[in-house]
Amino acid sequence: MSLTMKKPVNTAIKAAVFCVICALPASAQIPNHRLFYQYDNRAPLTMLDIVFPGGGSIRDKTSMTGLAVTVARLMEDYAKKHGYTARMEALGTDIDFDTYFEYQTISITSLTANFAASVRIVNDLMRSMTVIDLALEESKTKLLESYEKAVESGDHDIQRNFALSRTIGVGRWFSREAMKQITIEEVRRNIAGLLSAEVVFFKAISDLDSTEVAEWLLPITNDRRKGGFDWTPATRRMNRLPGHTAFVFEHYSNLKNVYCHWLIPIGTVGEDNYVPNMVSWTLGRGTGRGLLFEYFREKSGLVYGNSCSFRREADVRILEIYADPRIENSEALMTKMHAFIAGLADNPDFWAAIGELRENPDVIDAHTHGERTPQRRLSREVDQALYDFPSRKDGIKTVTDAEIRSFLKEYFVERNLVTMFYGPKERIIEILEKHWPEVEIHVLTTESTIE
Repeated sequence: MSLTMKKPVNTAIKAAVFCVICALPASAQIPNHRLFYQYDNRAPLTMLDIVFPGGGSIRDKTSMTGLAVTVARLMEDYAKKHGYTARMEALGTDIDFDTYFEYQTISITSLTANFAASVRIVNDLMRSMTVIDLALEESKTKLLESYEKAVESGDHDIQRNFALSRTIGVGRWFSREAMKQITIEEVRRNIAGLLSAEVVFFKAISDLDSTEVAEWLLPITNDRRKGGFDWTPATRRMNRLPGHTAFVFEHYSNLKNVYCHWLIPIGTVGEDNYVPNMVSWTLGRGTGRGLLFEYFREKSGLVYGNSCSFRREADVRILEIYADPRIENSEALMTKMHAFIAGLADNPDFWAAIGELRENPDVIDAHTHGERTPQRRLSREVDQALYDFPSRKDGIKTVTDAEIRSFLKEYFVERNLVTMFYGPKERIIEILEKHWPEVEIHVLTTESTIE
């Protein structure tokens, strides 16, 4: 793909925009690799993510849950113990190692003047890394400690991942028991496959132009060993609804509010996102207002806050509805919310809001554009390259009521609700058993989410 550079504007215009120029995301081809690039001259900095498609937790076997994050921790520890991190710090460069579902990343933030030297250090790290048994055990211990601290602090993301692993089968982020089974041989194979991945993506935000960035990346891209991981999009399709399930976390029995989450699985990554975007926006995404706020805050006063977010967990897309009634309002809120979800397809207020959104589609684009940092914009570019998301020329204007109604009839039903509740467990269980005797209830400690 060719890349057209945007030239800097004149001095007067620069002053008017506070000397900020951010070209639209773009990508360029370099041998056997791909560069996703954005120009940004707000500071003499270059931020680079080296992305290894296929090297993330997507490759974790059930028996090896946590292998990908263990590898990232080992790489971080290796860089510190062998002086790579110190050499980076001497140049004013930060280095990080992160795990995602599709890929692993090595990220640096560098003074542009020291970018080339920083890349050479990363290249040395990638070509020389080895793992010994002692390093593996040390990394396991550190990783376990970090997850235990996250659980103690009430990390909702970990608990949501656990609930969805038990209902729709997404991969676990971490398991204490599975981690014990990870061997040095498996780690070495994983690192070798990662560092010799067939294709490597680069995400760069810099005051350099893209040609210069590509040139400085040559130590990595030239003669890099290949033959390891290759990216293959997930092909799993949801063929069943998970069943009405509730997870009650007893650790929060002293709360005065009941924190409620309704997780609605809506298919897999790579499918059309226009309908769920419209639904989540109408219910209350972005601004915090919408039908949920109107119904459960303004009219009934049952909650302080509520929202509907559109997110993903591994390769599964989810709509997550949140509400926080006080204990005395919890029964009314829970029953009304279930009725609201089940009746959304026949709710005239919902269809009126959809009509207004369709007439003013720019409100979604304006908001999502505003919340996209350069890093998020490039991440969307990478996701698009990995999954080739469906695109419509006229966007949400082409989404029909029939499509939305079909979506709601399929997914907005009780047998597709995975719920999570934080608060007095006896009261929550009493409400669940009274109104939904068929619901499958799991009472958990927060610690059990990483067992």
